[in-house]
Amino acid sequence: MDYSALNKMESQDLTVESGGIIKAKIVVEKGSLSVKIQKDKEEPVDESGIYTVTVTGKKAKGSVSFTVTVVKNFSII
Repeated sequence: MDYSALNKMESQDLTVESGGIIKAKIVVEKGSLSVKIQKDKEEPVDESGIYTVTVTGKKAKGSVSFTVTVVKNFSII
């Protein structure tokens, strides 16, 4: 989503499968932008489900994008 004057709140649901992560690319050229990611009105935890991404801008200019990627065989050493 590109925006030249974002002065509102927009939301989008993302389905995350087990092992999935939400990747965000956020560019703010002007103004301010806040992002909230939550599942069922709770803060995100490490589980699958539908997550709501909410972006709120105040005189914001730039772009945001969110993608879901599944990571297989991931381990922390």
